[in-house]
Amino acid sequence: MISCPSLSRVPLQAQPSKHSLLSRSFRQTDYSPGLAARSITQHFKIRKYIRAQAQEDGSSQRSVVNWISEGIKFEKQIFNSAKQALKDSVIPQVYDPEKEEFEVEQLLGVRAMVEEDEGRPFVEYLVKWKDGSPSSWERATNISEDVLRDFENRWWTAAREGDLGTMKEMLQGGKKLLANTLDANRRCALHFTAAIGNADCTRLLLEYGADVNAADKEGYTPLHMAAGYLHTSTVIALLEAGADSEQKDNQGRDPLQLIDSLRPNLPPSVPQLLPKRAALEAVARVMVDSLFEDVEPEKILEERRGESGEREFLVRWKGADDGNNDDDETDSWVSERDLAEDVLADWDNGLEWADAAAILGKRRVDGNVQYLVKWKDGEEDTWEPEQNVEETLIRAYEDEQDKAKAQRRAARKAAAEMNGTENNVPVA
Repeated sequence: MISCPSLSRVPLQAQPSKHSLLSRSFRQTDYSPGLAARSITQHFKIRKYIRAQAQEDGSSQRSVVNWISEGIKFEKQIFNSAKQALKDSVIPQVYDPEKEEFEVEQLLGVRAMVEEDEGRPFVEYLVKWKDGSPSSWERATNISEDVLRDFENRWWTAAREGDLGTMKEMLQGGKKLLANTLDANRRCALHFTAAIGNADCTRLLLEYGADVNAADKEGYTPLHMAAGYLHTSTVIALLEAGADSEQKDNQGRDPLQLIDSLRPNLPPSVPQLLPKRAALEAVARVMVDSLFEDVEPEKILEERRGESGEREFLVRWKGADDGNNDDDETDSWVSERDLAEDVLADWDNGLEWADAAAILGKRRVDGNVQYLVKWKDGEEDTWEPEQNVEETLIRAYEDEQDKAKAQRRAARKAAAEMNGTENNVPVA
């Protein structure tokens, strides 16, 4: 016999009324699809049980089966009505045609804006739609994270790989904001293009307003990156754009000092490292030339030891006192590595640098040439060895001497001719 606990208390002979069996389901006023479904399942179980009882007890149970079947049909109608009512009450709260989502084909640009009322900044992206609608500027908060992530990845990939075409395309819509966008390490695209030695991409970013002296978390500027990776082309591009060659990283190193720190790792005695060593020296020359181009020291005034233990010299530059120098300070401290070897040798040998006005004479002492020099500062004229006198002054002096000799020869010749004519004596 089939067991049905839900009907165990209902004797079949009693033939219960529809009301007594179905009132719990049919009287529900706040119907839900879940409740209706459970009621239908329960009544299917009841019908199965009653049919089994009818087979054993005879046709007396058919009337009960019939009215329960009618109840199940009614239950289905209630279920469908409840389900539709639930749709009508819930869907309008979720679906809003004005907030309908459209599929983005690509982000074309980015810009920063400021709210007119509260003055708070926000970011907008230029969106190209897949359905062909005109491109429009949309707030970042209205764009899915995966689309924003794809845009950022595209930009950083182009910077790391030196993809000039992609960078041009994206900068047309992003301009200065995109050119100065920072990653998690506070590096901008200029750091990467400088590090890979792509001068074209570097110049493109600079044209769009990239910060040439932007420092990352380690204090490295794009010039540090270009110098550290030994790329002369991007070093030149950055210096031409006004990069600060004296800006220091978090370890207190400017780009030139960073190059110096690499020298021990590139010994010239290892043939395999010679190409990198040559690249290092080429970058170092460019850096030094940028620091001291067309600047000559007049004299060294003082010497001291810097924080690193390296010697530093207080230098007075030529032209500092003639009114043509735009700097506020006429004297500056210069590290030993940035001074010419002959200047350092003279200082170490106790030779004073001074500005010569002219050469007054010439002589030979023990086979060595010396010049009598007149000084601009009014000091007493002194004899100086040839190597301590500027070549331009020597050439000017020699030219004057040659002219004077020529004039003397011409004068003697003219005098001899006159004497020979008067005395009828030929001149040899």
